[in-house]
Amino acid sequence: IAFPLLVGSITTITAFGTLLFLNSELLEDFGLFAAFTLIGTLIFTLIFLPQLIPHNSNPVSNIKNNSIWSKIANYSFENNFYVIAIIFVLSIIFSFFSNKVKFEDDFSKINYMTKEQRSALKELSGATNLSQKLTYYANSATDLDQAIDLFEDSQSELDSLQSSGIIKSYSGIGHLLPSINMQKNKIERWNQFWEKRKTSTQQIILEEGKKLGFTDNSFSSFTELLDKDFKVEPKSYFSTLTNSFLKEYIIDKEGKAAVVTMIYSSPENSDLISEKLEKNNTGFCFDTTTLTKTLLSDLTANFNYMIWICGFIVLLFLIISFGRIEISLISFFPMCIAFIWILG
Repeated sequence: IAFPLLVGSITTITAFGTLLFLNSELLEDFGLFAAFTLIGTLIFTLIFLPQLIPHNSNPVSNIKNNSIWSKIANYSFENNFYVIAIIFVLSIIFSFFSNKVKFEDDFSKINYMTKEQRSALKELSGATNLSQKLTYYANSATDLDQAIDLFEDSQSELDSLQSSGIIKSYSGIGHLLPSINMQKNKIERWNQFWEKRKTSTQQIILEEGKKLGFTDNSFSSFTELLDKDFKVEPKSYFSTLTNSFLKEYIIDKEGKAAVVTMIYSSPENSDLISEKLEKNNTGFCFDTTTLTKTLLSDLTANFNYMIWICGFIVLLFLIISFGRIEISLISFFPMCIAFIWILG
């Protein structure tokens, strides 16, 4: 059994090896792991396992097996006209349905739910935002400050869409993490506002405070705030925020950064929101449904490619094993029929 075991194993190992050429790191890792596992199993079975099995010089006598499975295996289906006709007709029928097989791109339809569970989910969705569509809006740049700049440029559009009712709500960094330009702008506006009002305001507070019985230092915290020289703070100054509840809205890696905003809206407004936010090229929108469809589309293309490669490999090894093309094609034909039956 060494030769058929070797040929069959090499065929399977090579088929898993084709996963290394797909555009999916997950499938590449799976193919590599499966191929090396089969290689190890093959080496153990052909080299080490025979050393552990005791040799028996007495040949095994032929034992008659009258089980139903033995009778089915010994039956000559090729001599039965009706069986051949049924297989032929079913193969034609299944071939029409084989091209309609596809991956389900809506994960919500995969899980089985009873009527009671669906009713409970519908009731829960009405009380929460589960019935609303979640769209992610990402402003990406080479560093975090540039990404925040892009977010601030698009924030007015977000507020406008929310006030018009197109967006139900959205969550993100808001004004809690200002960019350097925003900080400069706010500091400048602060200084301009108090430039001519600071002295008079402090004087009025002291005078009116004395009339009401307050001491001179009662409002010292406020007067110190007016005298404070504000400066632009670095990113590390906001680490308390970025490392806690703003962490899920920020992606900050070397050479790549992004600010993510989660937008809740009605499903019918999703395309309009994407169109409005992407028109200024400050960011891009995506959602789980789009990502799932893209992923499954790539997976389908890769799956079809893998099938053709595996089929060619099997046919090649059949030719090597039999040494004749016509016998290899005759052996390969039932595999093609079986595949059509599976898909149909």
